[in-house]
Amino acid sequence: MYSKFIGLFFLIAAFMAVSSLAGFLEYTPMKYSQSKLVYDLAERAIKHYNKQKHRKPYDRVDLCVVKTALHKQKRVDLYRVYMATFKPKCLKIADNDCYPTLMAEIVKTSAKKYKVSYVQPVKLFNIGYTDCHFPQ
Repeated sequence: MYSKFIGLFFLIAAFMAVSSLAGFLEYTPMKYSQSKLVYDLAERAIKHYNKQKHRKPYDRVDLCVVKTALHKQKRVDLYRVYMATFKPKCLKIADNDCYPTLMAEIVKTSAKKYKVSYVQPVKLFNIGYTDCHFPQ
């Protein structure tokens, strides 16, 4: 008889533990008041992306606009930034994307110090030609 109560108690405790951890796994959108921080993080991510793999001059990208900025608070603060970019020197080669969208994962290591974990291209947003085209 006690084994049924122990099993029921264990099931309830497991459900409560899982439901309490569910909030940790979600990213929350950042506020517009933090836009300076968001664009600083985006610039760091662009520098990191251009440095990795010794990019050729025609593969380098510049920041156009930040599309989405998300924040997750665990033991350390995690930021995820989706940004629209453009290539100033874009070669018209087949399958060459002149307006790639990048996703950056950034970790706050200490007060006012941030580290870019990774930056990768994503096919999440459809960026039109006129959004980032700056005539000479």
